[in-house]
Amino acid sequence: MQEHPMGMGAPGGATGQHPHEAWVGTCSAENCAYNNNTHCQAPTIRVVRHESHADCGTYEPAKS
Repeated sequence: MQEHPMGMGAPGGATGQHPHEAWVGTCSAENCAYNNNTHCQAPTIRVVRHESHADCGTYEPAKS
């Protein structure tokens, strides 16, 4: 089982206030504005269905 990011000193994380609440383990979108060294910094995320898998609907391209 992966350790919750709050235990690793990362900001954010699940609050336990919603039965379907979760946290992002690792972000692999290298050019996302919210990605900081593989840690998602978005205040909230939206998960969307893409073909046969889930994708992040919060993705925003990083500004150059």
